Amino acid sequence: MPIYIAVAALIILLSSVELFKVSDGIKNLATILTVIVLVLFIGLRDQIGNDWIVYKQVYDEIQTKGDTDEKFEIGFKVLNLLISKIGFNFNQFIFTLALFSIIIKVKAF
Repeated sequence: MPIYIAVAALIILLSSVELFKVSDGIKNLATILTVIVLVLFIGLRDQIGNDWIVYKQVYDEIQTKGDTDEKFEIGFKVLNLLISKIGFNFNQFIFTLALFSIIIKVKAF
């Protein structure tokens, strides 16, 4: 639990620069640091939650057979296949998803 509090406190601190009149360079630096913290925190997690094993099984199945019988969105299956063809393992897959999803959210907002 302390790690969640520490990450939340760091993100709040980095986000608070938006409230003050600081240069765009400082704001950009705070954004980059926030992205790095979030990507590392989310991307380096392992065996967190109740459903991670299902996602790992699906990734492994797609990696070996090229598809899965599980009911998942076609985009998720394609993403699994593409990343597995690069040679990434499941943890690298999770990190890649975290990286792209955080960057897309930052660019969108």
